[in-house]
Amino acid sequence: MQAMSTIPLSIRIEPTLKKELDDVAKLDNRSASSLVAELITKYLQSRKNKELAIQKAIDEADKGEFISHETMKTWFASLGSNNELPFPEPDC
Repeated sequence: MQAMSTIPLSIRIEPTLKKELDDVAKLDNRSASSLVAELITKYLQSRKNKELAIQKAIDEADKGEFISHETMKTWFASLGSNNELPFPEPDC
């Protein structure tokens, strides 16, 4: 597998944060730089997932099909009971 090329990135952080980062990197037997790169990648992916979820919710809302709050409350209250209700259908 060919290694991906990288470019330098310089940031300024508080000394206590740098020490904590170095300590964790040492425990993981890796460089602080590789740990930061992984954390940035995970953050960006999490953010992308959030944006996709928001867009999906907007697309669903644009369909105009909604379940009322009262219907959802009733359904949710039934969960775990002996008379669990099926997931409600849109009522408007």
